[in-house]
Amino acid sequence: MSGLLQARYPTGRLTVLATSGSYLSLHTHAWNAPDLAPLWTALARRGRNRLLPTAAGVIAYRRRTTEIDVTLDFAVCGEVDKNGVAYADPWIGLQTNLEELHDQIFADPATTAGTRNTRLTMPSGVDRTGAVHWLRLEHTRTLEGQNELTGGEGVVWLGRVALSIPDSTSFVT
Repeated sequence: MSGLLQARYPTGRLTVLATSGSYLSLHTHAWNAPDLAPLWTALARRGRNRLLPTAAGVIAYRRRTTEIDVTLDFAVCGEVDKNGVAYADPWIGLQTNLEELHDQIFADPATTAGTRNTRLTMPSGVDRTGAVHWLRLEHTRTLEGQNELTGGEGVVWLGRVALSIPDSTSFVT
């Protein structure tokens, strides 16, 4: 089957509550986020100590968990849709796949906080869930050429997905 090669997902699987009301996988024949390891340790703290102007040292203050921004590598192909059904024209397929991602994940969600429920399934099978701002797709390059597996014309969009996680403990143990 043409499309993106499906890895064994050694770093987990990511699904997002889409506009359609169902969870959409980020690992399909049409698109893939191959490395989710940056989410494993996405933890940020805020706060600072108070400087003592007339003495050595500082007064230590507690740090609190805060939001963190994460980017994940991402690829989208134009040969097939998310279910592996072939498109007649890979460029139109790429356009269609990118539009579906925009409509289902990157369009403004109806929640007051503007976040989408997101589930990271770890390699152990444990699910970690949290609210995530799906900010944008960042394009780095587009590749066009002959697909070595199928012999047909192929096109792949390469880039990154930018996320903001309000509670950075969501995906960290």
